[in-house]
Amino acid sequence: MRALGRWRFGRFILVGLLCAGVDTTVVWLLDRHGASTGVAVTLGFAAGFLLNFLLHARFTFSMARLELGQFARFIAVTAINYLITLAVVGVLHDLAGLDVVVAKVISLVPVAINGYFLSKVWVFRKPRATSGDAA
Repeated sequence: MRALGRWRFGRFILVGLLCAGVDTTVVWLLDRHGASTGVAVTLGFAAGFLLNFLLHARFTFSMARLELGQFARFIAVTAINYLITLAVVGVLHDLAGLDVVVAKVISLVPVAINGYFLSKVWVFRKPRATSGDAA
């Protein structure tokens, strides 16, 4: 069971990297075809975000059904991770003087850990079996 948990975290990281690639590729393509920066970044983020939700639900956490509540919780986790990113980058860049890109990369560690934990125990939690479920 412990090996499955490590594999699940590996899947989580793999999905995150893939979705970051999709986000960045959409921004690059739209920018090259004349879209405004705001439109390109917004559509890139949206594409990466939706793919992230779908792949984590199906591939990372093996959910049989997708529910609106999961999506709402996923949005909440994304908002929390955004605040963590701002805090870490703020401390490391503004107070400690690190380059903003270095600070952003460092912020990915607590964001990934928090995102995985909250996704596992809250967003994509498996329903508990009730006594009537066992046959």
